[in-house]
Amino acid sequence: MAARGIDSPQREAGERLQHQFESMLKYSKVIRDPVHGDIWITDLEKEIMDNNWFQRLRRIRQLGPTNLVYPGANHTRFEHSIGTLYVAQQIIDAVNRNYRHVFPDDPTSRFSEYPMTPEDTFVTRIVALIHDTAHLSFGHVLEDEGNLFGEDKQWKDDKRREGVLGRVLPIIRKRMERAGIEKTRIDKTLADIESILVAEEKGENEIRRLDRPYIADICGNTICADLLDYLKRDSYFTGLKAAYDKRMLSYFVLRDYEDEATNEVKPRLAILLERRPGVLRRDVLSDCVGLLRLRYTLAEKVYYHRVKAVLSAMVIKLVFCAMKSALDKVKGKKQRDQVSQEFKDHIMLSGDDAFLYEIANMPEDIDEDLQAAKKVACSILGRQLYTITYYRLGYSPEYWTRVGEYAVPSRRYELECTLESVFEISPGSIIVYATKKDEGKEAEAKMFVRSLSPSVQPLSKLARELEHGNMAFEIELINKRYATLWRFYVLLSPEYADQWSQTLKDVCQKGIEDGDWSGLVDVRAQILEETANIKLCVSEQKEVKSAVQAIKFAREIHGVSFKEFIDNEIRKVFKRRG
Repeated sequence: MAARGIDSPQREAGERLQHQFESMLKYSKVIRDPVHGDIWITDLEKEIMDNNWFQRLRRIRQLGPTNLVYPGANHTRFEHSIGTLYVAQQIIDAVNRNYRHVFPDDPTSRFSEYPMTPEDTFVTRIVALIHDTAHLSFGHVLEDEGNLFGEDKQWKDDKRREGVLGRVLPIIRKRMERAGIEKTRIDKTLADIESILVAEEKGENEIRRLDRPYIADICGNTICADLLDYLKRDSYFTGLKAAYDKRMLSYFVLRDYEDEATNEVKPRLAILLERRPGVLRRDVLSDCVGLLRLRYTLAEKVYYHRVKAVLSAMVIKLVFCAMKSALDKVKGKKQRDQVSQEFKDHIMLSGDDAFLYEIANMPEDIDEDLQAAKKVACSILGRQLYTITYYRLGYSPEYWTRVGEYAVPSRRYELECTLESVFEISPGSIIVYATKKDEGKEAEAKMFVRSLSPSVQPLSKLARELEHGNMAFEIELINKRYATLWRFYVLLSPEYADQWSQTLKDVCQKGIEDGDWSGLVDVRAQILEETANIKLCVSEQKEVKSAVQAIKFAREIHGVSFKEFIDNEIRKVFKRRG
């Protein structure tokens, strides 16, 4: 951001620096994109794209296993990254156009508008282009839905960040050195790129601390280049034909914004709702609300689609089991951390399909966890979907108190293994899954209305202040509707669906909702009657159920499995009768 009130030598040095950055922004190649048309890139951007770590994005589908629901959804994070670069440039152009032609000088104003300098543009384009290069295969499924790697997601994972940026930043450094930029400035620019990528991942609390938070706003905050590309791209390749009016891209500005949390004033990206003071562009406001509506529609029809959720659950299960198998072979935190990192690196480099085929083609003489992973991988590749038995639709805090523990992968695994043991079915046959809870953060996009005070406010707040009651109500309703998309599933392998589907549903309904797992006694009684000729009368089964209800559900009880505990109680009652 250009400084004000500086002397002539400083100004000349600043102008020279901006010319150096501008020299690196000359386009040299055009790429034809099915969504946006021609996308122009620079020599530096081409060199970054030709790096192996960027090319691997061609092997990672943008929507994970959604192509097994919508056959056209085979677009990858490679195309999305280029598309995000394109949209980021459209936003930059709008900011500069509006700065030149819309804003009059107002020396009395405490707040200012700004253009994007060549340095800003350079950094923004780089961040937009590489924003997804820290993604794993099936990244959102494994990290956001499955919670397999805790909080170390994408750019927050130090080792992963070092691995990616260790390959990309040297390319940028060489280009900047060739342009004659001083080392201290190069170091600062590269540090800015890294901090912006991390802040985007961590959210608004981290973004507001950046020196240039508006770059994170453009690339990946609320209504941003990332969102505007994936909404259009996902709609196009799923065949839903939903779209937004690209005219709204013309209304982006950079405006000083006083943060309510810190009272700091920094330039932030906002959407201009007044070109002339006092003349509100209600159509632009409607377009913004339309974006929220489109985002929800895609969430409902694509991201939370029932079959897609089943496939996501299967992917999470197979990866967890494969990783657990690898971790169980080593001891000690240091070794386990190393194996975990190597496993993540392997997923990162493999690509979606290659990883599935690798697991599916494992030999038969493997441990139970790898058998489970192999079973699920083969089912995905053959599109043999697991059956939904027990399910709960819609998020509520009360229900979350019962199932929140299953957000922890190890707790899901314990429940799955215990149920598989009791039902005497093969490893990997039962999957417990909860979709992630979407917050719909786009409603917090900043709007600029000069005639209001403060002039920059979040969309959700502004709609109320402008007395657009219907819009404010719709924004609130859309955000509330996200909670209805939340799902909790217990899935069963199709080979056992006819035999056990209804029983598993009944057992889980009482067990999960009421904490009463005594229904498993009926399962064991049925199996023991068929295999060991042990048959209990109704009163005897009730006695065993009372013993089960008196203990806490766990994979092991007093050193024996839950299944063995029930069997021992059944045999004890049966023996006493004799």
